[in-house]
Amino acid sequence: MAKRFRKLHGDPIIWLVVLLLAMISIVAVYSSSSALAYKNDTTTSAYLLKQSLFVIIGFAFLLACYIFPLKGYRLLSIPAFIVSVGCLFYVIVGGAKLNEGVRWIQIGEHLSFQPSELTKIAVVLYLARILESKSFKTFKEYAIWILAPLGITCILSIYGSVSATLIICLTAFVILICAGIKWRYIWYTIGIAVVALVIIFAINKLTGKFNRIETFTARIERFFVKEDLSKMTAAELTNHKNKNFQSEEAKEAIQLGGFFGRGPGNSLKKDTLLRLALALSVM
Repeated sequence: MAKRFRKLHGDPIIWLVVLLLAMISIVAVYSSSSALAYKNDTTTSAYLLKQSLFVIIGFAFLLACYIFPLKGYRLLSIPAFIVSVGCLFYVIVGGAKLNEGVRWIQIGEHLSFQPSELTKIAVVLYLARILESKSFKTFKEYAIWILAPLGITCILSIYGSVSATLIICLTAFVILICAGIKWRYIWYTIGIAVVALVIIFAINKLTGKFNRIETFTARIERFFVKEDLSKMTAAELTNHKNKNFQSEEAKEAIQLGGFFGRGPGNSLKKDTLLRLALALSVM
């Protein structure tokens, strides 16, 4: 067994980070699933075992991707990108609403996934394939093969999640810089993205189609602008408390946990019957 592990190549730091993140996910689920366990008349151990199974399956897929031939990724890159864009479009016309957001595709009764997570991988594969095969001597070629596909992807993605869209854009931006794309093209891309964002904000103001933008901007505003609660009526205070319930609970949990935390399963907030136990994990 030890000899087999020695055959694993790649950056050992990356392998270590993956292992640590997997362990943290197990601890997080065990520490924060008491409310959900109480609701479903089970124990936190059931969710601990379930998450451990997910980690094992995840590592199995990781190893499968590790031994998958590079030529296979080249062949799958463009079809995977097309499928991810199709899934993003499906979310707009027939996506499932879970945890107060329409950004999921429901498969059966118990299985759902966010297409934006698939898109994060597909964009990397697509850019790697295109940057390998194209020279981009003209901006027209760059616009056709990179700017237009990325623009369509981001517009579709921002409907379901602004944060996921920002991650996709930032990842693509870093890849383009590392690939040596002309800075003139990069600046054109930034200018076009700013104009597109202004148009999307305007469309949202008129139609409300991109409602996740309002959620995103409201979170930023609440973080930087402190509201004067003394001037609010009783009804306004109740509404304010309901809107900020998750963030206030999370802040209180962080403050109670201290710098080093309270250890797995010892959170002082774990017994609070959270209104969105599926969406919020309080350590």
